Amino acid sequence: PLNIKLARLRIGNFMERERLRRELLMQEQLKLAASVYNHSHDGIIMTNADNEIIDVNNAFTRITGYQQDEVVGQNPSILQSGQHDKAFYKSMWKQILQYKHWEGEFWNKHKDGHLYAVQANISIITDAAGNIDHFLGIFSDITLRKTHEEALKKIAYFDELTGIPNRTLLTDRMK
Repeated sequence: PLNIKLARLRIGNFMERERLRRELLMQEQLKLAASVYNHSHDGIIMTNADNEIIDVNNAFTRITGYQQDEVVGQNPSILQSGQHDKAFYKSMWKQILQYKHWEGEFWNKHKDGHLYAVQANISIITDAAGNIDHFLGIFSDITLRKTHEEALKKIAYFDELTGIPNRTLLTDRMK
């Protein structure tokens, strides 16, 4: 014969163990995500739907010079270098809103005033209803690469000794 009370207790026990197992798994996944966030060498910036900064990681602080408490509540435009016109940002935001993602390079201004180049990915995070919930920006400092590119262009197009344009630059301009 089947004891209903005992069966209910066993089923309840099993369900409670499964709930605890899933909760533990979720906590482990959250710890891993937090570890990735905190140990990433790329700067990470999270804003709310109104584009106010709500969180940044340690790499953000290292790259920009701003501490977390200095930027929370601010608009990311505090980093703008002035090197790009309004049309650049308008085009960027149009693509973000249309495709929910943008990838590109731009120049920002460090807290101490020097400019640095970044390779950035900006994505929209939506809620269950599909409304904008957050914006996520992940960026790498590519200033060194940009500096090397400029040096290579100078070597390719200008005479090292005199500094005047060379034949390669003339050919490029003629085309």
